[in-house]
Amino acid sequence: MPVPGNYNFMVVGEGIIAHWPTKKGGGFRPVEGTSYATAVAVSIAALILAFANQNRCRKLRKESEKTVCVEELRDIAGMERVLHSISKEPIDRGYLWINPMLLWAEFPEDEDESAEAIRQYGWKKICNALQK
Repeated sequence: MPVPGNYNFMVVGEGIIAHWPTKKGGGFRPVEGTSYATAVAVSIAALILAFANQNRCRKLRKESEKTVCVEELRDIAGMERVLHSISKEPIDRGYLWINPMLLWAEFPEDEDESAEAIRQYGWKKICNALQK
């Protein structure tokens, strides 16, 4: 059950293709469960951190530090705000479904799709989440 007053995130934990140990037949198999969902959620957070820490974002980080504490991204509360910004709430459950595609959902179709424009858009979404 979701805990009232907290962010209660969820990710899909089924149909994950995993490498199976050689002693158990080897190969790849679909797996499911909370142990796999946890790894997916942590990976999403790690990708957000990797995006924010890339050298190409150095200038954006520096500019953002005037209005946002970028270091909050490394704290639980800051990451929770970013994950909340890319989540949607399923009906009648109280859990927030983390969907990384929501980071890019509002990117205008007619927008310049250069790597720099996309990087600036993603960075702006992260900073907006940290400001809340």
